[in-house]
Amino acid sequence: MSGNFERADALSRQAIDLARRLGDPSALYPALRYRLVAFTLGQPCLAGLFSKRRRLIAELREVIDQLGDARLNAQVGISNLFVGYVPAVASLEIGDLADFEAYFERTQELLDKAQFPGSPRYILTSAGAMRAILHGDFAAAERLAERALEVSHELQREVATGVYGVQMFTTRREQGRLAEVAPLVRRFVAENAEAAAWRPGLALIASDLGFEEEAQRIFDELAATQFDFPMDAKRNITLSYLAEICARLGDPDRAEKLYQLLLPYRDLALLVPITTICCGATARYLGMLAGAMGDWAAAEQHFEASLDLDERLQAWPWLTHTKHEFALMLSARGRPADRDRAAQLLAEAAASAERFGMAALQSKIRAAAK
Repeated sequence: MSGNFERADALSRQAIDLARRLGDPSALYPALRYRLVAFTLGQPCLAGLFSKRRRLIAELREVIDQLGDARLNAQVGISNLFVGYVPAVASLEIGDLADFEAYFERTQELLDKAQFPGSPRYILTSAGAMRAILHGDFAAAERLAERALEVSHELQREVATGVYGVQMFTTRREQGRLAEVAPLVRRFVAENAEAAAWRPGLALIASDLGFEEEAQRIFDELAATQFDFPMDAKRNITLSYLAEICARLGDPDRAEKLYQLLLPYRDLALLVPITTICCGATARYLGMLAGAMGDWAAAEQHFEASLDLDERLQAWPWLTHTKHEFALMLSARGRPADRDRAAQLLAEAAASAERFGMAALQSKIRAAAK
């Protein structure tokens, strides 16, 4: 948590090695779980390392089976908020949707049997909201986000409200209802100087609603820091918001900076741990930035990768956005062969946007067709 990753790596390896030598699954379970927390969620992981992560997740699954429900329940307790959900998110981040769903269901069963109140119940409810957003069920996402907030009394209030805020911001944005939350976000930022992490969201709202001057002002202020954000759960979602704004502003120099910051995550889904939101492939934002830089080859490569990962995740809203952005990039490149592909992608995006009630994107597509 202090950022000393080399020391953390050494200690977690020692813990796992010792637990294995002891042959004690009760010790191996937390050692494996905390290594997943420290070295998967929010950390760079290229595709070549996915097999290593999968082996770690598989070993944790074996340990959970060895412990059985009774002993695992004793391990869980109120203090262990992540239960079996940590490997679920670690799988989701690398595109293993089936493993994510299996772990989600396993954790749900465990909590139902043990009848844990409070924090563990919050984790699963909030995770359900995240899953609903991922698959485009925005009505269910809203219900679950509200319910999670209701049962969050054992968490720090600012943590629960922060997660709720991100989930509702995402849902309202897709529904074309950002104007409803804009005054609240603006007041929150004004009244909480320490809440600078919300300013990129405010800039995105301004950009979405057509207030380009305000969006530019906030973007310039954040760019002046060289986009130097803490390595925490909010970092990559913050960078993704700024990537969208940068692409709209057509700022190639700052696009290059943001591109380099996001590039180590190019093979991962963009996920705000641990139960907040998954926004599909990080590659989509890299494609947008590469397009702003005029690097058409890199943009095409990233968009193709995003199509693949979003499809595997059944991340239907984000797949829709990928198709839309890819179509815009192809139209901007303007090669003869690009025209038909762009038209096909745009038609598919329009159909999906209508299906999932993505009013904001529908408006963008209609405007582009004029």
